Amino acid sequence: MNYRLGKWYPSKEKVRSEFGEYWKGILLKGNRTAIIFNYTGARRVHYGDSFDPTTGTIQYVGEGKTGDQLLNPRNKRLSDLKGKGPAVDVFLDCGDIFSPKHLLYAGKWQVDQVDYREVENRKVYLFTLTSHSEEVVEFLRFTFFDTEHKQFEKAVSEFARVRSAMYQDFPEVLRVRDNVVGEIGEYFAVKALNSKEANKVIRLSSGLKHIDAVQIKNGRTYAIKTVGRVPQTTSNIWSTKPDEAVDDFVIVLIDHDTLQPSCVMRMSTKKAIRYFKEDKYQGSKKLAVTIDFVNEADILMGKRPR
Repeated sequence: MNYRLGKWYPSKEKVRSEFGEYWKGILLKGNRTAIIFNYTGARRVHYGDSFDPTTGTIQYVGEGKTGDQLLNPRNKRLSDLKGKGPAVDVFLDCGDIFSPKHLLYAGKWQVDQVDYREVENRKVYLFTLTSHSEEVVEFLRFTFFDTEHKQFEKAVSEFARVRSAMYQDFPEVLRVRDNVVGEIGEYFAVKALNSKEANKVIRLSSGLKHIDAVQIKNGRTYAIKTVGRVPQTTSNIWSTKPDEAVDDFVIVLIDHDTLQPSCVMRMSTKKAIRYFKEDKYQGSKKLAVTIDFVNEADILMGKRPR
């Protein structure tokens, strides 16, 4: 199976079932190898696995919970792969934040170093892995460590000037606005959430309906919508039961010409239900971001619109 970087896969149905293994952290099938790396928020700590965002390396502890670890078939497979290129699929276990449990695919990695040394009064295998591309490392850094991306924000400002000029100069060609505003809004929403929440909030790139971001450890979920003014209705909400699909709605009020947010608001779905409107033509719901909504919402960033 060809996995996609940044996508969440059901643990049992899409990952473990592929390898026919439902318990181990090192998965083998023929010449295929994968590891499940217990990461931030994982319920079961995997003896001290770690990712170093500075060096971009993973240190993965071999198999064997008690006593000195043995060179069993799984530890031997990782040892034999040393220096043989990016042959290990890495999945991150970030805890039981989705039901059923999901794992985040973190790309292919190469075993660069194998050590067998004493750690906490027992000998263990320590495997040092490096990624096959800088894209993977940057994905992990931005997803789990960095709260902002200054280069991206600078690029957005430059892009906004060109984009606005093109819409003004060529209205006969560019008759419909692009949807990049929503993507940019999600970035600013997650940045604002991380300035307020105790646990890291990460953006979900794909694989889960109705949810745009999730809070690691407790699994609180967020749907993010971007609007250009108040009052305005949001894009479609396709869930038939939004209060069961997501915990909070986060609304980003953004200037469509500068692509800069003036306010980021949050409201629990249970409260937001009162502001839903039915779109009978499309068979969906939309959220009416009115002055009443704004006055009731929590402000995460910027000033409350008046």
